[in-house]
Amino acid sequence: MGLLDTWSQRATARRAERMEFLGEQSGSVEDPLTRDLTLEFTTRPAVLRAYLLDARFGDAAEPSRALCVRMAGADDPGLVTRVGEIYRRRFGSDAVLDIVFLTAEQDAAASLVSRPFFSRAA
Repeated sequence: MGLLDTWSQRATARRAERMEFLGEQSGSVEDPLTRDLTLEFTTRPAVLRAYLLDARFGDAAEPSRALCVRMAGADDPGLVTRVGEIYRRRFGSDAVLDIVFLTAEQDAAASLVSRPFFSRAA
C-alpha cells in the first residue's frame, strides 16, 4: 500500500447542512499550492472555478481549510485523489484539506468572500 492508498482511505464523503465561507486562504504558503492546482485544473475541462477558503461546516467551532471547486457536470472522485497527491506533496501526509464540490448557490456564496484562484475562460 502506497501513500496515495493511505490518503485515499482517509478521504471520506460528508454532508454538512450548513457551510459558511469565511474568507480566502492566500499568502506565501498557499500560493505554490494554488499554482500547482491551477496546472492540474487546466487539464480537466469540467473544472470551472476553484477557491481556497476558510470555511466552517455545520456546528464546528473551528474553521477548516477548504478547496472549493465548481464543476460542469458530476463531481469527480479522481480529482479528489489527484488533489490529495498535490496537497500531500506540499504539506505532508498528515495535513488535512476539505474538498467541496460546489453547487451553483454555494459558488455564488463563495464568490462573495473571495475571487477564485482558478477560473476557466468562457
